[in-house]
Amino acid sequence: MATKFKIQNLDTNATISFESNPWIVFNPTEYSVGMSSDLSQKCGKTQFNGLSLDDFNLKLLFDTYEDGKDVRKETIKIAKLAMPSVNGKTTQRPPVVLITWGGFKYKGVIKNVSQNFTMFLASGVPVRAELEITVENTLSDSEILKNNGWEACRKLWVVKSNDRLDLVAERELKDARQWRAIAAANNITDPASFPGPADIGRTLVIPDIYV
Repeated sequence: MATKFKIQNLDTNATISFESNPWIVFNPTEYSVGMSSDLSQKCGKTQFNGLSLDDFNLKLLFDTYEDGKDVRKETIKIAKLAMPSVNGKTTQRPPVVLITWGGFKYKGVIKNVSQNFTMFLASGVPVRAELEITVENTLSDSEILKNNGWEACRKLWVVKSNDRLDLVAERELKDARQWRAIAAANNITDPASFPGPADIGRTLVIPDIYV
């Protein structure tokens, strides 16, 4: 039996798997996901600042004709994952899911589910459906460090309580005036109050500066 794709709800640890009924949902014939590089230019040289993971797009085919059952009873399991609720309680976002299939993994929230019903019983009950799913990635701070390609950047700096940006710039870039470049590279919007309590232990990327 071919390995079926699985969707795990990481908020509840519930897993949607179709291994026991291989005719209900067919493995996708295609999916798409990409990465984008964040690059900047200075003095004719390219600086790599990191990677961002694009949305994951997946197409699935459901077929319950052999059982003569309403296919919506199966597709609703996927559609509910796009709703902002956990165990029936409304939340601020849909649950985080982990999609696995054939060694591929993608973690994020389902932000769009499109259902197209293409086959019906004489009673009008749908028994075949095509689903198109869009998943937006949700990475933790540690996963961003692991997956964002920062190892290709010049240096990293772990923030301590007495680390002002100008002092970091002086030590790492030999120019205290380059604190603005460090702030911009790390989306620090209030440099005057840096570091705050939430910044302690944070890892900063130190960009290459060409002079």
